[in-house]
Amino acid sequence: MSTFVHLLRTPDVRYAVGAAVSWPIYGALYIAMLEISDRHYAAAAGISWILSYGIVYAFQKYGTFGAMSRGAILRDVGRYAVAVVGLSAAVNFGLVTVLASYDSTLYKTAAVAAAAVVAWFVSTRILRIGGPG
Repeated sequence: MSTFVHLLRTPDVRYAVGAAVSWPIYGALYIAMLEISDRHYAAAAGISWILSYGIVYAFQKYGTFGAMSRGAILRDVGRYAVAVVGLSAAVNFGLVTVLASYDSTLYKTAAVAAAAVVAWFVSTRILRIGGPG
């Protein structure tokens, strides 16, 4: 068994890998949405966050989909969408809105980092996505 596959056994590592893969996608979506309308920073951040977090979810569920019924998968996706993606997108959206008057990348980075911490905590500690039953 490779070291990478062995590392993917823990929910925190799966979350971190999924987040690292999703962040460039988030950035690309955010930039693409700003090309459409450069005045709606918060909306672009929120929508991009929601779309990119599907990748994080897939990494967190690595190897567990086969053991779940369709109803269980739908419940799990629903809980994840509301509790993790929704809450962290709200944090990201709110902070980007509050900090919109500042044009510093540092403030936007802080908003994304705060939202990522919220998403990690809720998904791995409260919902225990990817962890033992």
